[in-house]
Amino acid sequence: MAPMATQKGIETEIKLAVENLAAARRKLRALGYLVSQPRSLETNTLYDRSSDSLRSSGQLVRLRQWRRRWILTFKGPGSVTRQGHKARPESECELSTPEPVIKTLAAAGLKPTLQYEKFRTEFAKPSSPGTVLLDETPAGNFLELEGPSAWIDRTAKALGYAPADYIASSYLTIYFDQCRKKGIQAADMLFQRSRRKRDTRIPPGANLKSNSRTAS
Repeated sequence: MAPMATQKGIETEIKLAVENLAAARRKLRALGYLVSQPRSLETNTLYDRSSDSLRSSGQLVRLRQWRRRWILTFKGPGSVTRQGHKARPESECELSTPEPVIKTLAAAGLKPTLQYEKFRTEFAKPSSPGTVLLDETPAGNFLELEGPSAWIDRTAKALGYAPADYIASSYLTIYFDQCRKKGIQAADMLFQRSRRKRDTRIPPGANLKSNSRTAS
């Protein structure tokens, strides 16, 4: 099984809370951003050792199912820049099938620890150096801007946001914080229908501690 595509580099991004999905789509269209990938469900599984050594060191190994595609991602420890952007090393490859990789991860002592979902719509603009992602998650709706720092600031401002609105936390961090405030046990971040039916190729994950800071 050979990777179909590989990308390496530093991922720079911010999240912006969205109160009205329709209004956000209208703003993007007005700025010339068109749908480049239609709304699709993403199912993500994080892998770690029993000691949670990857999580505790700010690293991440993730297997993502998106439509009929499978993407394996590694992320290194991240940081927040002075502009409020999150920057972290990222390498990923697309797989033709997940089973051999799942077996390889298990042989290396990495087991599935958590699953999370989101519906994602991708927007692009000709000649734009960045990508706008509209994410619907169990923790709320967000815009994610990925690209050069100057483009992120310029695009956020054009969408009506200020630097004070920037969110550098991961979706799981946001979700765990919400669970903690509600006084409930944090578990997999799944839409309700998914709690009744999972992909049987990926075992359900054990609950991570509520201070996880690694996923996005």
